[in-house]
Amino acid sequence: MGKIYNVMSLLIAQDIVAKAPAVRDVSVYILSQIGHPLDQPLMATATVHPKSGNLTPSLKADVEAIIDEHLQNDPARIRAKLASGELKMY
Repeated sequence: MGKIYNVMSLLIAQDIVAKAPAVRDVSVYILSQIGHPLDQPLMATATVHPKSGNLTPSLKADVEAIIDEHLQNDPARIRAKLASGELKMY
């Protein structure tokens, strides 16, 4: 799970920066939960650094929506891409 979450964190961070122009940079953290599906981590969070210096409720909601979208859609897609060699770990 760790490798998939590592790739997913990178993809989520890239997507947040691309879709939320107010974000200067972001770090995404996903913590696995033994025995649970990939789309149900123990924790998924982001440290967001806005360009303006203020994390607004609207920006926070946008970031949370992007994280949720990826958790719902990415695990199977990432596994398949890693298996086929389409995604590289390093």
